[in-house]
Amino acid sequence: MDNIAVVSHTIHGLINEDGGVTMSGGWFTMALDNNNVLWAWGDNRHGQLDNNSTSSATISNPVRVLDDVVTVSAGAGHTLAIRTNGSLWSWGDNGIGALGDGTTTNRHTPVWVMDGISLPQRNLESPATTPEATIPAPISPEPLGNIVQVSNENELRTAVWQAGNTPVIIELTSDIELISNFYITDEANITLTSEGEGSFTLLSVRDMDVITLQDNVRLVIENISISRSAGTSGRGINVDSRSATVVMNNSVIHGHSVRGSGAGIRNLGEFTMNSGSINNNLARGHGGGVYNSGRFTINSGEITENTAQAAGATHHHGGGINNSGTFVMNDGTISNNVVLNVGDFGMAGGVNNTGTFVMRNGTITGHSTRNAGGGVRTTSSFTMHGGSILNNTSERGGSSVHVDGGNFTVYEGIIGNNVSVARGEFILDNGEIAERVSVSGTFIMNNGSVRGVSNSGQFTMNGGTISYSNDWGIINTRTLNIYNGTITNNNGGIRNERNGTFTLSEGLIYGNISEADGGGILNMGTFNMVGGLIHSNSANARGGGVGHMSGTFTFDAGWIFNNNANDGDDIHIAQGGIFNNNVWDGAIGAIGVPPAGFIAP
Repeated sequence: MDNIAVVSHTIHGLINEDGGVTMSGGWFTMALDNNNVLWAWGDNRHGQLDNNSTSSATISNPVRVLDDVVTVSAGAGHTLAIRTNGSLWSWGDNGIGALGDGTTTNRHTPVWVMDGISLPQRNLESPATTPEATIPAPISPEPLGNIVQVSNENELRTAVWQAGNTPVIIELTSDIELISNFYITDEANITLTSEGEGSFTLLSVRDMDVITLQDNVRLVIENISISRSAGTSGRGINVDSRSATVVMNNSVIHGHSVRGSGAGIRNLGEFTMNSGSINNNLARGHGGGVYNSGRFTINSGEITENTAQAAGATHHHGGGINNSGTFVMNDGTISNNVVLNVGDFGMAGGVNNTGTFVMRNGTITGHSTRNAGGGVRTTSSFTMHGGSILNNTSERGGSSVHVDGGNFTVYEGIIGNNVSVARGEFILDNGEIAERVSVSGTFIMNNGSVRGVSNSGQFTMNGGTISYSNDWGIINTRTLNIYNGTITNNNGGIRNERNGTFTLSEGLIYGNISEADGGGILNMGTFNMVGGLIHSNSANARGGGVGHMSGTFTFDAGWIFNNNANDGDDIHIAQGGIFNNNVWDGAIGAIGVPPAGFIAP
C-alpha cells in the first residue's frame, strides 16, 4: 500500500512519565528509551529481537536494536517500528506476510516497508495530536535509466529496487552513513559509483550487512569504499542468491567483522573482482576476507590482512579465503592473511579450498597459521597454471601447501615453501617447488623441479629433477618408483629405509655426495634396479654409488660406475648380496670387499 498516514497499534505495556514506551509481545519485550533507541530482550525464535540470530534461547539482557525510533509495536512474533524520518520498518515472523515486504520470508534484521508515515507525538498530555511530518522523497531509481545522485543529505534505505534490466546509476557525491543495510531485490541492475571519494559506512545497527543482494540482481561498484564503524558487526557485501551478480572495480571493502563466515564478502552468486582491495576484515568462522560458495573471479586487486578466528573447539579455516564453490584467480594478490588459533584448531592462513580453485597467475604470499597449510589447504580440486605461492609459514607442515584430500595439480608456477601431501594426490606436471615435499598420500612428478622429498606414501617420478637438498634427495619409507628423471647435487641421493620399496626403471642418479654411506643410494629395505644410471656420486665412508647396508638389492639391468668412496667405489655390500633374476643388461664397476654369502649377478 502507499500513502499511509497513520499506523495503529495496541500498547501491551506501560508509558512512563517521561514518554518512554515499553511494549510487550509474545514472550519478548521491546523498550524505546528517551533517546529514540530501541532495545529488546526475551524470546527470539523468529528473529524478532533483531540480533541476526534465530536461537530459541532467551536473551535476558537488553540488546540494542535500532536508533531514531519514535514508536514501536510488538506482535506475537514480529515487530513494527516507525523512525524519525517517517519510515516504517519490520522484522521477525513473516509466515503470513505480516512484515509487509512482499514476501513470506522471516527477517532477522529490520527491512524497510514504506516511507511517508506520520509521526506520532510521544506526549501524554496530548496523545491525539499527531502532526503531519515533512518527509523527504526517498531515494528511488525512477524514472528508469536516470543517474541518481546521493549526498549526505539523503539516506539510502533498505529498498526493493524494481529497475528490471534497465541500468540505474547511483552516484555518491559524498560519504554516506547507512543506518540499515542497502537491500536490493527484484531483478535490479544497479551501478554504485563515485569520483573516488564516496563511501558507505554502516552505523548504529547490530549484526547487519552493508549491502545485501537477492534474486536476479546485478550490482556494479566503482570507486566505492564500503566500511563499518567500530563496535558493530556484519559483512561488507552479502550476495545471498545464486542468481545475483556483482562486479567490483577499484573499490575497497574493509573493517568488517562477523560471528559467522565471510566478513568482507559472502558470495552465493557470481562475484568478479577486477581491481580494488578486500582488507582488514575479521570472521569468527571461515573466510576472513571472502567466503565463496558460488563463483568468484579475481582479475586484479588484493585480498589482504584478513583474519579467520577459531573459536573454542571449532575448526575455522581460511584467513583470506574459504572456497566451497568455484574460485578463479587470473591475477592479483592474496597476501598476509592469518588464522588465529585457539588450541589446535584452524588451518589455511591464506586459502582454504573445499571446492574448485583455478590459479592462472598472481601471488599467494605472506600467510601464517599454527596448523597445516600456511598458504593453501585443499581437500578438493586445486589447479595451478601459473603464478606463485611464496613466503608462507605453518608450524605443523605444509608451509605453502597442505593437501588434505582431492587433487592438487601444478602445470606451471612456483611454490616457494614446504608442501605436505597428507591425503589425496599431488601432480607436478611442471613448475618448481623450492623446498621439501612431505608425502603420506600420493605424489606424481612428471616434470619440473623439487628440493627434496620425504615419502611415506606413494611417490612416482616420471621425469623432472630433484636437486640441492641438504638432507637426501629422497627419503623413502614406503613405495618409490622412478621411471625417469634426474636426482642430482643432493646431500645423498636416495635413502631407502627398512620398510621402503624402491624400484629404479630409468633415470639418472649422479653428482650426489653423502657425508657417510651411500652417495647415490643408501639401501636398507627392498631395492629393485631394472634400468637407469648411477654414476659420479661419492660417499665419505662406504658405497659411493650404492651402499647396501641391509635388506634386498636386486639388479636386473642398468649401469653403476665411476662413483667414489673410501670402501666400495660403486657398490658396498654390508649384508646379503646382489641378486639377479636371470637378466643381464648393464655393468657394475668396482665392488667393495663382499661379506660371506655374497651372491654375484
